[in-house]
Amino acid sequence: MKMKIDMKNYKSTIKNIAKFSLVFLGIVLSFNAQAQEPEMAEKFRQDGMIYVVIVIMSIVMIGLLLFVFLTDRKVKKLEKLIKDEE
Repeated sequence: MKMKIDMKNYKSTIKNIAKFSLVFLGIVLSFNAQAQEPEMAEKFRQDGMIYVVIVIMSIVMIGLLLFVFLTDRKVKKLEKLIKDEE
């Protein structure tokens, strides 16, 4: 039994989800930035812990970008497979 996927609708849905995610992330980060007290940031700088925070954030961002890249490759392979079956 073959399933037909409306690729136009699928791509539109993925784009909408990505846009919503970016807007949501921006809002959350802006609230987070406003909620932080400068004293805490100064304490991190004095103790040298700011570098640990930067490294951890970099690792998380690299992991997310890698996940998105690999997922995109898989989706492209599936799209090609579906297109070849038709």
